Amino acid sequence: MPLGIPGGSVEENELPREAALREAMEEVNQKIRIDKIIHEDSQFDSRKNAVFTRLVYEAKIMEQRDILLDPEEHTDFIWLSSLEDLEGELIVPYLIDIFADRST
Repeated sequence: MPLGIPGGSVEENELPREAALREAMEEVNQKIRIDKIIHEDSQFDSRKNAVFTRLVYEAKIMEQRDILLDPEEHTDFIWLSSLEDLEGELIVPYLIDIFADRST
């Protein structure tokens, strides 16, 4: 499995920012503060006849907490700050683009 980040769908009556806060808590037990959107893209899924939009936020952890992974979502975690930290790792392509853009 390639490395990824916590995420998921926006629920009914929920804003994308609220979904990101909820997903961070559900998937890795982290209370975060969202600073800004650092990546967005959309893709059309012809099988579902729907457009899926991905928003990636820059966020800060609000308090030091143990990482508790949702085993249905993640099997392991690493902290990283640059692409160099990922040498030899399989990573989802959009994260490579994000790190490349932020390192220039």
